[in-house]
Amino acid sequence: MKLHPHFTASAGARPPLGRRLGALGKGVLHRVLRSFVVLSALALLSGVPAAKAATASNIYNVQFVASWIYVYQTGAVLLGATGDYWNGLSAGGSYGLYNAASRNEGVTFSFTADGVLGGGANPSFTANNAYALMNGYLYATGSGTMTFANLPYNAPFALYLYTQGDSASGGRRTSVTYNGSTITSAATVAGSTTFVSNRNYMVINGTTTASGTLPLSYSAYVNEADFNGLQLRMTITTPSVTSQPASVVLTNGGNATFSATAGGTAPFSYQWNFNGAAISGANSASYSLAGVTSANAGNYNVIIANTAGSVTSSVAGLTFYCAPVVTNNPVSQVVHVGDSADFSVTAGGTAPLRYQWRFNNAAIGGATNASYSLTGLATNNAGNYTVVVTNLYGSVTSSAAALSVGYIPTVVTAPASRAVPIGGSATFSVTAGGTAPFSYQWCSNSVPIGGATSASYSLTGITTDKAGNYTVIITNLYGSVTSSVAVLS
Repeated sequence: MKLHPHFTASAGARPPLGRRLGALGKGVLHRVLRSFVVLSALALLSGVPAAKAATASNIYNVQFVASWIYVYQTGAVLLGATGDYWNGLSAGGSYGLYNAASRNEGVTFSFTADGVLGGGANPSFTANNAYALMNGYLYATGSGTMTFANLPYNAPFALYLYTQGDSASGGRRTSVTYNGSTITSAATVAGSTTFVSNRNYMVINGTTTASGTLPLSYSAYVNEADFNGLQLRMTITTPSVTSQPASVVLTNGGNATFSATAGGTAPFSYQWNFNGAAISGANSASYSLAGVTSANAGNYNVIIANTAGSVTSSVAGLTFYCAPVVTNNPVSQVVHVGDSADFSVTAGGTAPLRYQWRFNNAAIGGATNASYSLTGLATNNAGNYTVVVTNLYGSVTSSAAALSVGYIPTVVTAPASRAVPIGGSATFSVTAGGTAPFSYQWCSNSVPIGGATSASYSLTGITTDKAGNYTVIITNLYGSVTSSVAVLS
């Protein structure tokens, strides 16, 4: 295995020369950590019962190094497999960890120590070889802390702590405290080439906190506390849906909420879908819609995931029943007697829709479509037309469309010509036929005369410039007519 280039290491303060030589001569144990095997017989600290069968495991390997190097695994270690990724740490602080498969899943590791990283022998890995496991180590003559964070919540773990001691007489020994209990390493047999429980490694089994942390402290039991590395294996149960989202039925609007309850190892991520397409921003255990319309009707489900896998909920339908809504009202019309008129309405709502046209608030027999036509119109067809649109969930009445039916104006009596002396007076008048009311506009030589808007037009004190041709335009709702010319001379 090789240290990932995302992590760098720098040389730290080194232990005294005698210590380094002693480490070399006596076969100081340099270790690394890899996966997680739950050794219930070694669950000495937490008292947590053995974890249930897990669907998946996630391994984080930490190696303390004295300088930047590449380290490869050439044989077996207690956990993991050849080629697993190891995080090389070279100074106290906080680090982002990659798992054994070299994935960044947000897990962090921080540690403190009153000592520093010290260099040691750097032989190659060999099969199950505790003597040549590590190239560097962390030591503290007093105490320190270690904390994993952003782990799955309340999840089983196994933590391997690789330690080192001087000899059977116990030259150096380490105590570790977790969850209120303390375990202390035994003296290490010098030159051991195998892993011996509680001599060159200790194991803690437990569960993470509700916030996904694993905190512990350590101290020097004899002389110094020493660590070559750590291996943390999380036992992760893939998600399940313990409570499925329920279908929702709404009538005439309202709000809708879908929710699902996840089982397995938290934290979970959520992605809600609508008709198979992901809904942007819908990433919580519930999804709500306000002011639901027919456009929201369809199928909803949620994908729940954790680092071990994912599961898709069953489909919950949103059914939306809507009372009719008129989107385009019928339009008022003005027509001549004998012509035709067509009224239409556009409505939305849950089908099927039924229609009933009304004339002056009385239902029209047989007028039960979205449009209604009349032909050969007479004046008694004039009035207000509406349509009532109905379905199973309600009804709505359109606004009224007024139908005006009448005759265009006619000239019954045309204005007569006049011959008057200078200074005299003259009056022109007209009688109109057709459908009242009428409007009038008198003209002189085809030019409208201001204010001359009655059925008659009078002039007094006539001068020669008033001589000419006079006409009148008669107008009503249905059209207009111009009278014949009356000459003033």
